[in-house]
Amino acid sequence: MKNKINIHIYGSLDWVSGGSSSSCGGCPLGKGGGGGCCGAKASKSMVEVYEDFIKFIEKSDVNESINYEFYDISKINVLDHENIIYVYEEGYELPYCVIDGMVRYYGGVSKELIYRDVKELLD
Repeated sequence: MKNKINIHIYGSLDWVSGGSSSSCGGCPLGKGGGGGCCGAKASKSMVEVYEDFIKFIEKSDVNESINYEFYDISKINVLDHENIIYVYEEGYELPYCVIDGMVRYYGGVSKELIYRDVKELLD
C-alpha cells in the first residue's frame, strides 16, 4: 500500500477570494501563472474555502489516501516550512496549496484540481 498523500494549505483567516470568476488567482505553478484557472464563482473566506475542500474530499474516493492540514500564515514561522519560503518571499498570493511537499497552486484552493493531482499521484 502506498503512503498517504499530504496536502497542506497555507492561508490566512482574513483572506477572501477576489469574487471574480475564479477562487484561484494563480494557475498551477510552472503552467503559465496568473488569472483565473481554478473555477469557483463567489467570494468566500479562507475558512469557507477550506471547509468546502474538506467536504469535497471526505465524499471522494481518495479520502482514505490523503492527510490534509491548514496552516494560518500569521501563526507559523514561514522559515520552518521550507516548501513555501520562495512563494512567500516572492509575494505570491495566498493561499498556497502544497501537495506532497511541492507548491502546486497559489491564490486559491481548487478542490477539483487538487483531486485530479491526487488521483494522478495515486496511479
